[in-house]
Amino acid sequence: MRRKRFLAPALLAAFSLSFTPARSVILYGTADPAANTTAPTGILAGSGWQYEGQFSAFLGTVIASNYFVTAKHIGGSVGDIFTFDGINYTTTAVFPDPSSDLQIWRVAASFPLHAPLFSGPAGSEVNLALVVIGRGTQRGNPVLVGTDSHLGGWLWGTPDAVQRWGINVVGSIYSDPSYGNLVRVPFDAGADANEAHLSSGDSGGVVFILNTTTNNWELAGINLAVDGPFSTSSSGANAFNAAMFDTTGLWVPGGHAPNPSNFYATEIAAHRGFVESVVMQLVSVVSQKSHGNAGTFNINLPVTGLPGIECRSGGATNGYTLVFTFTNNVSVQGATLTAGTGSANNFTVVANQVTVNLSGIESGQTIELTLINVSDGVNSSDVQATMRVLPGDTNGDGFVDSADISQTKSQSGQAVTGSNFREDTNVDGFLDSADIGFVKSKSGMSIPATQTQIDNLNVDSNLHIEPLATVQPDRSRRSRFLPPRVRQ
Repeated sequence: MRRKRFLAPALLAAFSLSFTPARSVILYGTADPAANTTAPTGILAGSGWQYEGQFSAFLGTVIASNYFVTAKHIGGSVGDIFTFDGINYTTTAVFPDPSSDLQIWRVAASFPLHAPLFSGPAGSEVNLALVVIGRGTQRGNPVLVGTDSHLGGWLWGTPDAVQRWGINVVGSIYSDPSYGNLVRVPFDAGADANEAHLSSGDSGGVVFILNTTTNNWELAGINLAVDGPFSTSSSGANAFNAAMFDTTGLWVPGGHAPNPSNFYATEIAAHRGFVESVVMQLVSVVSQKSHGNAGTFNINLPVTGLPGIECRSGGATNGYTLVFTFTNNVSVQGATLTAGTGSANNFTVVANQVTVNLSGIESGQTIELTLINVSDGVNSSDVQATMRVLPGDTNGDGFVDSADISQTKSQSGQAVTGSNFREDTNVDGFLDSADIGFVKSKSGMSIPATQTQIDNLNVDSNLHIEPLATVQPDRSRRSRFLPPRVRQ
């Protein structure tokens, strides 16, 4: 079992799971506290530093004219100040993502610029170069490992809350049951002297990735956690936090330490729908169908968590209609299917509502519909909706089976209402033998995992994650780190 820790303030005691807190970026090649404390230049110019602001002891990243994003676990309250480019902005609203550690804040005034979100599909970040920015600790004393006492890494050092940057490469995507998909970055001494790990206080910091398709640096992750704490004993005695590129002989709670250790950031691409929905003030997205004389009924398509399942027949054209409702009136430049098989035929915009008609939507797939360049006069962004399509799956569990057949039978002869319209699978306004026959004809179908999930997700059911809290060094305990042979 691997353990990890978070990167924020005195939250650590409040978590029983096992990640470790994070402060300033720790560099492989130097312990100089002045290193990488100004914006990177050369080929790394424009790699994210310009979008960072200070939120309490942490960082936030500007993502729209009046919004910034950071880590949920660092806390904060409406009315707190966010400082960007030397100007104070008062927060007026907060939007936590229920499916991840992301938290978006709205401010009262407008920012002069904002970061582009990673535009590639979730999972495509693997093996891409990154710049990571945080405000964690300095690099501490060396940690010697193995029977030959070779250098394995460094303890977390003095907290200084200084903004620093480093580089690395995405190793994989890790799927955590509590925090969703995370960008996993190994500290393997394989980049160069600027290769970076995280420590306490780096929570809310940022990962920017060079998108090789657009050739732009794009916001890809918000710093969350690292592997640890470490011990020379399987019992966890004398545990310590460190940036380790070699964990030979070390343990983390529940098992051998991963070698090398890693840091983790919440994957923006996996939560892009949530981010866009907040920025553009999206109220809802539904799949809408008319059920004859019974009326029109909607299946909700949430922007976070598992996508909703459309269980009703698409008819001869496999057609569906998605309706987006915003708080404000909007304009839209286009609509296109960006994942899945099918077509977006046309769209209409009436005040704050956008209706898109689809056709050729095959069963047993997950589709992604993107509204292109939605604008409400203040912000503009693409807006995405994701829908799983599985006609006959009346209970929405991703499978068509005997449970769906029984559920449909139980409603036969009843009037179609808001509580049972999913069983009117042929959308004729009646619940009868035709619906039962339709579900039976689809029995055995399911929605497969996407290829991105199959190829890139690295899942460890025994891994536990805990946010990186801000911790002050306890020099009275330094001698307790001697078992891993710390060089003083």
